[in-house]
Amino acid sequence: MTFISRTRFGCIASTRNIERLSIKRETKFHCPSSALIEEMASGDQSLFESIQAELYSRQQELGQLHKEKARLLTYVNQVEESKADMERQKIIGERQTVLSEEKMAKTRRELMHIEEKLEALREAIDLLSEK
Repeated sequence: MTFISRTRFGCIASTRNIERLSIKRETKFHCPSSALIEEMASGDQSLFESIQAELYSRQQELGQLHKEKARLLTYVNQVEESKADMERQKIIGERQTVLSEEKMAKTRRELMHIEEKLEALREAIDLLSEK
């Protein structure tokens, strides 16, 4: 980061440019010449341009991250829907099993009732045939 400050002589200096030019703040120096001021300004401009380039790069990365996030959220939603569908299918299967077992039990009861009637009819036939 560049910090702008006034030197003891009232000249504006950039600490980044001072360090770059190997001039320490404590060192006494005269007001910079116009060439030095132009060099410092061009350094600030190149710093600004590099910051702009970095910002653009970061914005591109952020855009890619947002796309990836959206893709992953879509995938998560699909997985959750699939899981819910599997749960529904499991519940339907369990209900069908229960219904099948109930139907089978009902059929057994009806069959036992028919067998009892058949046995009673056989006994009645035997009694009639004895007479």
